[in-house]
Amino acid sequence: QALYEGMLDENGISKIWDRCDLGRGDFSSCIESGIDNFVRPARAVGWMIAGALGGLAVGVGFRSKKRIQNGLIGGAIGGLLGGLLFDSVDNILGSTDSSSAQVPRFVALVLIGGLMGVLIGLIDTLRTEAWLTVISGEMTGRQFILYDETTLVGCARNIPITLLADREIAEHHIEIQQQDGKATFTCLRGASPVLVNGVSTSSGTISNADVLTVGKTEIQVGFRRAETGSITTPSSAPTQQAQQGGQPSFDSNAPPESRRSVRPPRSGPGRTPSPPKEGPRQRPTIQMKPKEDPS
Repeated sequence: QALYEGMLDENGISKIWDRCDLGRGDFSSCIESGIDNFVRPARAVGWMIAGALGGLAVGVGFRSKKRIQNGLIGGAIGGLLGGLLFDSVDNILGSTDSSSAQVPRFVALVLIGGLMGVLIGLIDTLRTEAWLTVISGEMTGRQFILYDETTLVGCARNIPITLLADREIAEHHIEIQQQDGKATFTCLRGASPVLVNGVSTSSGTISNADVLTVGKTEIQVGFRRAETGSITTPSSAPTQQAQQGGQPSFDSNAPPESRRSVRPPRSGPGRTPSPPKEGPRQRPTIQMKPKEDPS
């Protein structure tokens, strides 16, 4: 408010008044548009600062350095846009009910708050680099974004990633570290080892599409930029065939297309060649007893 009032001076308002008084157009509309254009920049700057402070409070509530940055950026942009629209909303709704300015100002404040929330969420999404997707258990389908360089995973409710309904998961089970585009994990003291793609281990490196089994819960790792350079999104998940390196299935329960595309060799070591196909059988001939000569 102090910055807003400091950006407005009485000389500027006096100039607008004199210009509209000497003009030939509608005096009231000239004053309204002139004052709005004069006040709008100061109001936008003031709400930008207020939005940045509001976004800062949101990030501090999550106790995350990256979310503090996202809140500052998103809140400032949302407050700036809302401040630019504040007087327009006031003019549109104020024209229907000139006796009270409380309703249009309330609507403008709600608009500013909504823009701040949308922009903070958008910045969170755009700056997402890694996430975890639960693919089995009670929380199947739930996604957790890895915001910070260090993330704790367990069943405690005061950590970034909380996995519920699994008694084999410790309160602080594993710690995930992100640095220079790589991610590593370590099982914390007292926690049982985890399975990484079916292999039991207590620490190691995790890559895109790796599956971690923590307790009885399976979690798939996702990165926006995989090692191959392709870009994925948090909602995407690799298929089973891609996880197996694209190898065709030889299982008898596989789809007909996959079985039809794989032809076993006709002969080879240790393989009995199939017998040749037989031709049509000929009808047997019956030997008849020769007739006796009457002579």
